[in-house]
Amino acid sequence: MDSGFMARLARRHKHVVLHRLWVCAQFRERFTVREHLHLGHCKECRSAFDACLAAENFGQVLKELSRQKSRHSDPESSIES
Repeated sequence: MDSGFMARLARRHKHVVLHRLWVCAQFRERFTVREHLHLGHCKECRSAFDACLAAENFGQVLKELSRQKSRHSDPESSIES
């Protein structure tokens, strides 16, 4: 398969749901080909997967993602002091 086709397939795939990322991170479940390709192209899903890898429980994942979201949406967070 050509790489252009694979990139289009990855972009077309919807985000990987958070509980799926958690299962793959914690229980060594394998991603489908589409999920794997999507993770290669989607910064948001990769960030969520990284949070899943680092967390000891799902609550920690939710806290971290909430923290990341508020940091990115806070206009003052981008202003350097």
